[in-house]
Amino acid sequence: MIFQNWGDAFAGAFFNVGYGVVELIPRLFFALVLFAIGWILGALLERLVEAVFKALKVDAGLKSAGFEDVVKRAGHNLNSGLFVGAIIKWFTIVLFLIASFDMLHLNRVTDFLNEVVGYLPQVIAAVLILIVAVIVGSALQKIVAASA
Repeated sequence: MIFQNWGDAFAGAFFNVGYGVVELIPRLFFALVLFAIGWILGALLERLVEAVFKALKVDAGLKSAGFEDVVKRAGHNLNSGLFVGAIIKWFTIVLFLIASFDMLHLNRVTDFLNEVVGYLPQVIAAVLILIVAVIVGSALQKIVAASA
């Protein structure tokens, strides 16, 4: 009697595990496909944004505003299209990653990534304010130096 109950319990447990694995495999496959699509789309958007910035000659405008000197002092080369494109690429990848985790019913990971993505507009706004402040500060430095 006891062995029969244990046997039923083990059989039920193995059945549930097997059913869970069989149910997980298609969702995992489609989640990986969705993530791969997001990665490819992100890379394409990065190239598109970089080409648009080159066509609009944004770097030339930033060079004339004196932004290149600030970037060189920081030890980097001025390539705004690559910078903005990379931000858009990774934002797209994270959005597709959130969708993939949601497809796998990983709710806590999805909630965490939603919190992180929620802060990104504030971070981008802070970076833009910092860039404008550096450009204005550099221009004011030249004006003060010229007037002195």
